[in-house]
Order: sequence, then structure tokens, then C-alpha cells
Amino acid sequence: MSHRGSLALLLGTLLVAGACGGSGATTPPTGGGSAAPTDVASEAPTDDPSVAPSGTDTASASPSGTAPGSAEPSMGGDPDDLLAAIQEAGVIRVATDPAYPPQSELLPDGTFEGFDIAVAEEIADRLGVEVQFETPDFSEVVAGGWAGRFDVSVGSVTVTEDRMEVLDFTEPYYYTPAQMTATVESGITTLEGLAGQVICVGETTTYQFWLEGTLVLAGG
Repeated sequence: MSHRGSLALLLGTLLVAGACGGSGATTPPTGGGSAAPTDVASEAPTDDPSVAPSGTDTASASPSGTAPGSAEPSMGGDPDDLLAAIQEAGVIRVATDPAYPPQSELLPDGTFEGFDIAVAEEIADRLGVEVQFETPDFSEVVAGGWAGRFDVSVGSVTVTEDRMEVLDFTEPYYYTPAQMTATVESGITTLEGLAGQVICVGETTTYQFWLEGTLVLAGG
């Protein structure tokens, strides 16, 4: 009983009307998630970025669902305007998570590394511009209304109907499963065995919404 999750590059075409909460640090141009919570019954990433957590006994695979989206244009702007602005400035500002290895990680020396970082650098290279990484809260990224802080976001995002209303996504470029994990001592070996148990899950994550039955993926 698994759902394939499609993880996409999140592109912000233009600014979205309205401000968003959250804070983040600006880092100089350079050329990339969060730790998974643990508990007796399960582990799950702290946000939609999906990395299969480790554990002593896997109950069953339960992937998150994701797919394509970008920041909704404000005032009827043309997405091509953003591309032109990026090329004129010679820099593309990319939102990423500073603590989500191996996808993205900010190293002690101030540089970034990871799969998402490599993707962002490849995008910049093909556009002929430098890349500058920003580290906003994930909630700010998925809320839209980036207010000019960054141009695009490269990272693992679950594409939901709500997010499709304020973001534009590319086609998925990789897929990943998620899994429930329990200790050997618990005796839990199936998803059914989790019934009635206390389950630890990252707050406001895809996995929480899936467990609660409120997850609505784009396209059904």
C-alpha cells in the first residue's frame, strides 16, 4: 500500500501578491533538508523533502506524493520577465535547505553541497549566470509571495492542490519512497500493527497529512 511520490524542482516565475512569514539567511554566490524525528513507531523527515529514514525494523514503505508547480505571477506578469531579469543581473537566487543532506547542506566553510545544490548549479551554468543560495523557512517557500527574496527554489516538495494555487512546478525529476520504522522490541512488522500505537511524525509534513487522511495531491 504505497504511494509513489514525485519530487520536483520548484520554480518561482514572478512575485506573488501578499507577504509570507519565515526568515532565512542570505549567502554569497557559490558554485544543499532536516533531520528526521525518531520514535517507537516511526520516523519521518521534518518536511516534505523526502528521505527514507533509518531504523532497526521496517514495517512497510509508505511514500509521499509530490509533483510539478511555481510562484503564481502577480499583476499578470510574464514569467519571461523573471528570466530576463536573472540573465541581466547575472545571478539566479535559489532557495534551498541548509540542513538536509545529502540533498542540500551548508558546510562549516560557508559553501553548499548536495544533489539539490548540483541541480541548481547546473541550471545557473546553462543560463550563463552565477548562483546565490538563500535559506528561507520551508513554510515561506511553499506559501508563495516570495517578495523578491529569491527567484526559484530547488528542493523536494510534495505537490498538493493548495500549493498548485500559488506555485508553478516543473515536471518531476526524481522519485522517492518513505517508510515507517519501528524498533525490533515493539514487535510491529506491518502497517496494520501500527493501529492504536503512538506514532511520531514530523509536524506539518506530508506524512502527518497522509496519516490524518487530509493529504490531497495535485491531480487527485
